[in-house]
Amino acid sequence: MNEKIFTEEIVKETMIHQGYVSETCTKNGNVIRVLMDMSEDPCGGCNESRDVCSGRAAVSVDEWEATARIHIDVENKVLFPKLFGDRK
Repeated sequence: MNEKIFTEEIVKETMIHQGYVSETCTKNGNVIRVLMDMSEDPCGGCNESRDVCSGRAAVSVDEWEATARIHIDVENKVLFPKLFGDRK
């Protein structure tokens, strides 16, 4: 079995078991993980048809981008405190 496909399947199964996506999600595990990292809700950033997966509704692009931007800002402050930390 291809190791890349095996890993994607494990990530997707994990996300399903943890309740982040439905069992009928059409995305592969790596896409789910990226959406998860950006906004905590992979369904919120997904533009696939809900008729197929029955997932939660997508959020507006503005709302999704704002949430992703907050997470990026927090990560930058943690990873690079001298560059992105609170300036006094």
